[in-house]
Amino acid sequence: MPNFGADQDIVDSKNSLAGVELDMNHKLIMGTAESRKKWHNIAKDTEYNFAPRLDSDMIATKKHLDDSQTKLNHKWVIEDLQLDAQTESDPICSSAGCTQYKHKK
Repeated sequence: MPNFGADQDIVDSKNSLAGVELDMNHKLIMGTAESRKKWHNIAKDTEYNFAPRLDSDMIATKKHLDDSQTKLNHKWVIEDLQLDAQTESDPICSSAGCTQYKHKK
């Protein structure tokens, strides 16, 4: 397979980086053990529990909701959440209207 050298975009990027490093009097160092240690995200070291145990208030609330739905023979459906995108919808406006600006027609 023929080798035509570095792509011109790569050459230009390296030259641009060298110019900025010279102007800023700072050398960008990436991929070394030192830079990995400096920029390491410690949150990634923690194992997150995606199924935490619920506290007693949450357990009681769920039980009371289930009991009420059974007693009333009615499933509570929350309708306040808009799941479908509408063309006239604007997240900063309420259902009462939007006084900040007029929608484009």
